[in-house]
This record gives sequence, structure tokens and C-alpha cells, in this order.
Amino acid sequence: MHYSLSSTDKSFYPAYPAIKRALNHALIVDDDINIRAMVSFYFKGLCELEIAENSNKALRFIKEQNYDLILMDIELGYGMNGIETTRVIRDIPKFKNIPIIAITACAQPDIREQCLKAGMDAFLPKPFFKHTLLDQIENVLKAKSK
Repeated sequence: MHYSLSSTDKSFYPAYPAIKRALNHALIVDDDINIRAMVSFYFKGLCELEIAENSNKALRFIKEQNYDLILMDIELGYGMNGIETTRVIRDIPKFKNIPIIAITACAQPDIREQCLKAGMDAFLPKPFFKHTLLDQIENVLKAKSK
């Protein structure tokens, strides 16, 4: 699925100056239609959001577009998992410093460390609320802008 949401009005996000300043185009990579729909709803009016259901589509989109943020599920169900996909993305020069946030329901004890070691900037367990996601994005964007 490849569609975008409008990025016209960020006035609903006054508590997130880094998001307002730096987030224009994001990619979510998740095989769960419910998570994709929820994030799409959360991002409505915030930025342009593209959706990839698996690693193959994500890598194809990355070759075609630039992103300010990637939200990456770990267990994608088809193709590479999110950790492997992140390693491939980090090998692409223009994506060396792009923020990547893990969003996962994976319960492995060391999954957070695996994600960070692979090059992800933050880890957000599922389920999550809008403010939790936006807080995490805000923190990562602030850290990346220093």
C-alpha cells in the first residue's frame, strides 16, 4: 500500500516543536493493518505518511523517497525482519542519520538492545498511545538535531 496523508496543518501539535520543525515525510513499516491505521490517524495533519507492509516495500520506497522518520516494526511476517531491514537502511548513505524508531510487540528479553545495536534510535513497545508515540518522536528528533 502506498498512499500519503496531507501535511497541511501542524497547529494541533504545539507541545512538539521538533516535530513541527523537522517532520514532513515519514514511513511506517508494519505488517499489522490495525497499527498502520492507528498511526495514520495519529499522523493526520502532522506530516506526509507512507506505509509499507513489509521490508521489500520499505526498501523500494526508501530508494524512491527521502524521509524524516521511519517507524519500524520488528516482526514483519514476510521478508526480512525490522532489525535486518534497519541494518540495510543504515548502509544507505543518505539514511545513516535518519531517525528510526522500533515499534514492536515482540517480548524477547533482549529485543530492545538488538534494535539499538542495529541502528534504531529508540524503542517503543506496543500497544502505545498517541502522546507516547509523539513524545518518543519529539525526543529522537531533538537528539538528532544537536
